[in-house]
Amino acid sequence: MKTKGALAIREQTWGSTHPEVATSLNNLGALYVNQGDYAKAESILMRALAIREHAFGPEHPNTKTVQKKL
Repeated sequence: MKTKGALAIREQTWGSTHPEVATSLNNLGALYVNQGDYAKAESILMRALAIREHAFGPEHPNTKTVQKKL
């Protein structure tokens, strides 16, 4: 629940496409992966990946972190 709260706060503070939002999405996606809920994880991680690719490019280490989870 805290991760979802952090996501909402970051979206409200910085907007839905800010790299900090991608961090919360990445963390939430990792939680779903660990729980075995791969459908939820995939959609969330895809959103995180899109934000990070736009902000940092496809080869940046922060982007690669999300790519590995997918």
